[in-house]
Amino acid sequence: MKRNLLITLLMLLGFFANGQSRSEHLKQLFDTLYAKHQFNGCVPIADSGRPIFKSAYGYADLDKKTALNLETRFEVTKGFIVFIKPVD
Repeated sequence: MKRNLLITLLMLLGFFANGQSRSEHLKQLFDTLYAKHQFNGCVPIADSGRPIFKSAYGYADLDKKTALNLETRFEVTKGFIVFIKPVD
């Protein structure tokens, strides 16, 4: 799990150096992780308080096949916030 998180963070850093928009890069990243069964959850990402990407991937209840959406409520036991300073 820690390895996947580290890989994800490194990919995020690399995406900001390319020509595509950040939201396109983020969509590509999380679509790929979800397709490889390496991510399930909701992703809200903001830059300077402005939303740049938000999406939901996977199921809220796998047994009932209830899909996640941006309104899904979670019982949060662990969470993280990442602050990335842009490279000048």
